[in-house]
Amino acid sequence: MNNQIVVGKQLARNNNLTVGDTIEILFSKNEHLKGRKLIFESQTAVIGGIFDTGIDEFDNGVIYCTLSFFEDLFSEVDIDHINISLEPKANESECITQLRDRLGLEVYSWKDLYPALV
Repeated sequence: MNNQIVVGKQLARNNNLTVGDTIEILFSKNEHLKGRKLIFESQTAVIGGIFDTGIDEFDNGVIYCTLSFFEDLFSEVDIDHINISLEPKANESECITQLRDRLGLEVYSWKDLYPALV
C-alpha cells in the first residue's frame, strides 16, 4: 500500500490515531498560492506505524512516508536530503569523510545535527 504513513506518538495521541486508521492529509503545493489565498489539496493515508523519539518536536510534528507517496503528493519537489544507516561497527567519521570527498556534498552525522536523539 503506497499511502501508508508513520506518525509520531504525540501526534497520534493528540489526534486519537492508531495503526490502521485512515485519515485525510491536507497539503498545499506552491503553485496553488494565489496572493493571500492558500488552497489545500487532500489525500487519503493509512497510519502504518507510530514512532516515539522522546523529543516533542519530532513526536508531535513529523510524518514519515515512502518516497513514492511523497512524489505523488509533491511531484515538483526535488530531494535535498538523504539519510543512511551504518552497520553498528562501521567507522562513522571515516564514512562521512569518504562521502564528502567522493560526492562533493555536505555530509553530517545525526549526532552532530540532533544530539538530543543520541
